[in-house]
Amino acid sequence: MEAYLSLEQIQRREFSILCRAADFFERYGIPYSLCYGSLIGAVRHGGFIPWDDDIDLFVPRASYDRLIGMVETFEAETGLILEGVRGLGLADSPIIKACDPEVRTLERGVVEPGHLWVDLFPLDGVPDDDGAARRLCSKAKRLNLIFTAKTSPVSSAVGFKRKFVKALFKVLFFYRTPLSLAREINENARTYAIDGTPFAVNLTFSYNSYQGRFKFGAEGPMVKMSFEGREFPVIADWDTALRGGYGDYMIIPPVEKRITHSLVAWVPSC
Repeated sequence: MEAYLSLEQIQRREFSILCRAADFFERYGIPYSLCYGSLIGAVRHGGFIPWDDDIDLFVPRASYDRLIGMVETFEAETGLILEGVRGLGLADSPIIKACDPEVRTLERGVVEPGHLWVDLFPLDGVPDDDGAARRLCSKAKRLNLIFTAKTSPVSSAVGFKRKFVKALFKVLFFYRTPLSLAREINENARTYAIDGTPFAVNLTFSYNSYQGRFKFGAEGPMVKMSFEGREFPVIADWDTALRGGYGDYMIIPPVEKRITHSLVAWVPSC
């Protein structure tokens, strides 16, 4: 009989994934940062947002590519699997995930079960020129909307308007495959190298990357912040990134606005 995990158990498993991945990154000099809800959790709660069911990390693009080339070493040394990396480059997802092979999951909007994961998002450069930055981020948003519409059921959208848009995109872009979209998303994201621009952001899975861009440059700097009792690196300009993406991130949202993956996780029986 399969053992289903509580939210607390899911968080403990995810923290284990984070620690194993972090140990590997630090051993091989791969810079990374807590981001999105995990960064808010570190700032506001010193760990997980109480209702959160995932962990997010940024990895600068050059190091991200290096990690993709180290998939076998990563998996052998961590006991994790790196999903999204097989064959040539990225498979049918714009990002990669560090996953626990022992835990299966099913989340809202996903048809097939997966493994419990930590999201790894590449950081790319954003130009100083406002017009160029807006064009880059606008294209990223459009491609992400199409990718999401192609890879998740209409029923996963919340509200009539979003359901209608998702259904429309499925019809308009029926000829696009997830693989071709994932590649175009990453090609667009790679337009500007981090070391040649003053700003950075994730352009592969974000709908407000223009507002969420922050000062970075090259592959740093980072500062340390506590998350569940362990110190992890975070981008130095974390306040700008969070305010651009979330507004006043210190305000705890009401229950009806607390976003999760609606995750069901279990350990398969032998």
